Amino acid sequence: MAQVVQRGKGSFTVRVFLGRDPVSGKRRYFNKTIRGTKKQADAYATRLQYEVDTGTFRENSDSTVGEYLKEWLEHSAKRKVRPRTLAGYRDLVRTEILPVVGSIRLDGLTPSDVQRIVNRMEKAGKAPRTIRNAVGVLRNALMPAVTQGLVRINPALAENIELPKAVRRRLTVLDKEGARGFVEAAKEQRWGAVYIVLIGSGMRPSEALGLGWDDFDGKAVRIRRSIVRGRNGRDWTLQEPKTPHSRRTVPLPPFAIEALAEHRRRQAADRLQAGASWPDHGLIFVDEQGEPLRWRTMARREFSWILEEAGLPTIRPYDLRHTCASLLLSAGVNPKVVSERLGHSTVALTLDTYSSVLPGLQEEATAKLGEMFG
Repeated sequence: MAQVVQRGKGSFTVRVFLGRDPVSGKRRYFNKTIRGTKKQADAYATRLQYEVDTGTFRENSDSTVGEYLKEWLEHSAKRKVRPRTLAGYRDLVRTEILPVVGSIRLDGLTPSDVQRIVNRMEKAGKAPRTIRNAVGVLRNALMPAVTQGLVRINPALAENIELPKAVRRRLTVLDKEGARGFVEAAKEQRWGAVYIVLIGSGMRPSEALGLGWDDFDGKAVRIRRSIVRGRNGRDWTLQEPKTPHSRRTVPLPPFAIEALAEHRRRQAADRLQAGASWPDHGLIFVDEQGEPLRWRTMARREFSWILEEAGLPTIRPYDLRHTCASLLLSAGVNPKVVSERLGHSTVALTLDTYSSVLPGLQEEATAKLGEMFG
């Protein structure tokens, strides 16, 4: 039974035996000072002994939330996420989490404290997605703390917090005629092939920029890596896909194959002119100096010109991926095939992402049923 020893007026020490240390064999105790009445100390002792007997007791940690998060970022998150993602985690921790709860003891962090993070971000006008991301970072960071017994519960769990509703971004896609006009306009641009491949394959822009000539067999491209830019926009690395589903082979339509053939001829001319200064990265999409293309620069120049020339509304390069998926689904292509082409982990993800296309498919299916029984 936990012991209660009075140390002074209104001060008691509660002591409980935790067992023997598995290495040294020494007896281990937990001591807690309770300031109040003997009745309060006895109540705490009873609860403490119950937790020890049932295996639910966890020793408290003296570290603060800020100290713990610093350790987590350096030794846990750093091993699991990509550098750019880690940089995003650091920014959210520094600007949104630490100012509110950084000085709180880790074992004293409550859902109310996490809610204060949410409220502060909402007051500052932060987007719902950014707020949910910040809480998500804290939630993920605290999971090991629960496992290690540093905290009893994860106060950042979604059921404990009132989060703003996630706002689904409305997809902006080109229709069939718009897509045709885009492809024709892209043919007139020096690096228009990259956009034509995007709209013809449905791959992610980072995957397209990571393609090497050895990934193209004349009919299909093998997607096995992505190009990842550093936060300064200059540094870059090639990294493997995050999931097995992202590693895939995608057949290309004739118009994309023709665009790559023309692009290869132009690149050969650039390489001949550069001579020995040409860096042999082996990538398909590089600039005149042989370095990987930069999306931001291209979006401001060529991509905007293509949209204007074709008389199309403003979209992002990533929306070419959405355009490809929407056109395929609207044409009646099996969602499973579309999902595999996009590199989605499940068909459900594909159907959820492109739910705006489904009403039209339902109408078409209903019409076909009517024809069958008409």
